[in-house]
Amino acid sequence: MTAATKTMLKLSENLLLTARPMPAPTVASVERELQCLPHLTADRSHPARRTRRSFRDARALQTAQEAIGSLPGPDEATHLIVSGRFALWHLVPAALALADCSIDELLIGTLGFSRANIDGLCTLLDSGKVKTLHLLASHYFKGTSGPTYLHAVDSLASRSQARFVSLRTHAKLLLMKFSDGRRLTVESSANLRSCQNIEQMTLIGDPAVFEFHREWMLDLFTAAPGAA
Repeated sequence: MTAATKTMLKLSENLLLTARPMPAPTVASVERELQCLPHLTADRSHPARRTRRSFRDARALQTAQEAIGSLPGPDEATHLIVSGRFALWHLVPAALALADCSIDELLIGTLGFSRANIDGLCTLLDSGKVKTLHLLASHYFKGTSGPTYLHAVDSLASRSQARFVSLRTHAKLLLMKFSDGRRLTVESSANLRSCQNIEQMTLIGDPAVFEFHREWMLDLFTAAPGAA
């Protein structure tokens, strides 16, 4: 391995490393880093089983908990349209309140996030309401929002129950495994942070959908530079 390759790999590692100063990124430098990061080797699919579906126009509702109403069962899915009053992040505390139990596993896919999102996740980790966290974000976010990105690296580095990696992804997902065994998957157009846009969200209670998304996401964490 050349010295230049080692340097690129070092820049690419963001799996709970201590935050460190970074040179001002350019599109070209971020693109070089992306070449060192894993990607899916092929498309994957999961055939949907028979599901009872409900549809809700939640644009007039003020909170995520009101919009969800109740968590879908294992053979149920709820389709939502929301107005931008809350972001994808707000579904996490809302689901915790509706489930009335902790989350054993939380996996998140998002293009970007806010400092408040990271602080909220750390609060849930520290309180034990979330046992483990895998956060997958877009690597371009590192180049466009460096201080917020480094806040995530620094905040999550001291928490052994959390993993964070960024790579070439545009997926927006929440996966929750509750301590009582229930599963919740949220497929959405929304990012973790608020952008005040109309967004669509589908809440799915099927454990097989949860496992489908969990598998490919964990594959990326395993393949990422620095993974154990």
